Amino acid sequence: MVKLKDILLELLLEQSSDTKKTKSTNKRLSNEVIMRPAFEPKHDSHPDLNTFEKIINHSFEDIKKNGKKIGSIDIGYKNEIYDSGKPKLSDNYKLFIFNKEHIPILYLGFNNFLDGYKIGTISSTQESRGKQLGVKIYVGISKKYKKPIYSDSTQTEASRFAIWDKLIKSFPNNVVGFDQKTKKDLKLDFTNGEPIALGNQPIYVTKKHLTKFSDWDRTRLLKLTPI
Repeated sequence: MVKLKDILLELLLEQSSDTKKTKSTNKRLSNEVIMRPAFEPKHDSHPDLNTFEKIINHSFEDIKKNGKKIGSIDIGYKNEIYDSGKPKLSDNYKLFIFNKEHIPILYLGFNNFLDGYKIGTISSTQESRGKQLGVKIYVGISKKYKKPIYSDSTQTEASRFAIWDKLIKSFPNNVVGFDQKTKKDLKLDFTNGEPIALGNQPIYVTKKHLTKFSDWDRTRLLKLTPI
């Protein structure tokens, strides 16, 4: 006959065993949490890239799913051009340049504008810099499509000096100013290294020159005629 004290002793032993298992399980789970790598989005196929590179890579993955590949340009670097299929949104077309591992290292967006294209978003990684890829892309697009290319209305210093100044020096007969109000080309002159038109009026217009937001529609651009 089983004695009551034996039953109580057995229950106490089981409880002690369960407590040890629980502690062991908690310790194991704790170690797993510590060792587990940080969460990565499902779309991120390149977790070794830095944040800026991931943004370009994500743009490429998105356009592959939602856009249509329409070709490439001859610039000595592997590249692909996609039609976003969204003409009313920014960046109607998106061009990506790749490294040897087929990872996109530069992204340039451009849009339908009048009789040609206006440059939109430009994003680049450290790997893409110093190769004058921006200049090569502008020239490549010009030669492929035989249409003028217009500068972005809100040019950055990098775009202004790194790209357009080189285009002006390399193709002086193909770069002119353009007035968005009159829709007329403007012959370029220079003062202190800055392009001017109509005597002494600046091509590059910034917010300090404007009196109201609607004046952005009257700012001047630079225009690369077909090469």
